[in-house]
Amino acid sequence: MKSPEEIYNSLYPHQKLFYDRIFDCSKNNPNMHAIVSLPTGGGKTRLAVAYAISEGFRNQRNILWVANSTFLLEQAVSTFEYFLGEDLYKMFGVLIHGKSGKTVEDIKDRHRLIFISIQTASLYEYEDYLTRDTLIIVDEAHHSTAYTYQCALRAFAEDKQMLGLTATPLRIIQKENCELYDFYSTRLELDISVFDLINEGLLVPPRYINVCKLNLSTPNIEEEYCRPIIDHYLQYQEQYGKTLIFAQSNRHACILGSEFKKRFNCEVSVVHSDIPNSEDLIRLFTQSPSGILINVKKLIEGVDIPDIQTVIVARNPGSCIETTQIIGRALRKPHNSTKEHAYIVNFTGIDLEAHLIETTPEKCNERIKRDYLRYRGY
Repeated sequence: MKSPEEIYNSLYPHQKLFYDRIFDCSKNNPNMHAIVSLPTGGGKTRLAVAYAISEGFRNQRNILWVANSTFLLEQAVSTFEYFLGEDLYKMFGVLIHGKSGKTVEDIKDRHRLIFISIQTASLYEYEDYLTRDTLIIVDEAHHSTAYTYQCALRAFAEDKQMLGLTATPLRIIQKENCELYDFYSTRLELDISVFDLINEGLLVPPRYINVCKLNLSTPNIEEEYCRPIIDHYLQYQEQYGKTLIFAQSNRHACILGSEFKKRFNCEVSVVHSDIPNSEDLIRLFTQSPSGILINVKKLIEGVDIPDIQTVIVARNPGSCIETTQIIGRALRKPHNSTKEHAYIVNFTGIDLEAHLIETTPEKCNERIKRDYLRYRGY
């Protein structure tokens, strides 16, 4: 088990600044509901695990980690294992989600590290399991205003410290911004943007390639809407490497998948809401050094695949937030990687870079202030 000093010193400078802010706020308000906003690739999980171990686990507190994705739960578990050691985690940890084979009935008194999917968490009462002092971590906390989250969180959160994590601190519906920041009354943020993380070398810069504008709004997308994508990729296949494609619809994704499989001698997979084994296909793509994965919205959030070299945007993003999430899939760097940039191949006709600028901390704060003025009068 690493010491608190070792854990703290393993953090990047911006993570240390956040850690210190969280610690100072928690001293003044032990039951605070705080939200940490840090761009994709900024290390939210590592930051939260460092705080949870040093200020929670070591002080005999339970840690309840809630997320909407199996991949995020597993990422949190692996980070705890890194800091605590695998044996110590096995002694105190339990992972509960739809495919883990465990339920809340499997939580024992010795379990002080509880990782649970939000879908499972919303179905149970927790008073018996959280009688001790508990720190609650909520990943993808911008969803906390949703019904499923509220069913899970409001039941046990009032007298517990809660730390929400998000890379996108805005909701598309304006009044939900007010609801989100009423629920997380303590906003822990620093003026750190995607561009700052790129300048620090923690993310790679995007190279935007605007090919053509496809009419993606048509309800019946046929093969003709796939040909420009196929032809362009054929020309730059070696350069683009491991590629993630965002399609406009399930039908579009399936047609693209069929055409790619005909033309390319590499692993091509399609995932969307109607494909039951999507999680297994995503896991195979994550573990593979190459290949093409075509999705609609499955990979907008909830999974990290740092060795993605190229993102092809063949769907109209619903908002600047969605654009930022899509671009962020390619900006991460694998550990000890020589990856120098990411290709963002654009078939929408939208200025994707301008969308990314709209989600900087300064722009987000302006939006939140406007929404509060409109819906709360201050």
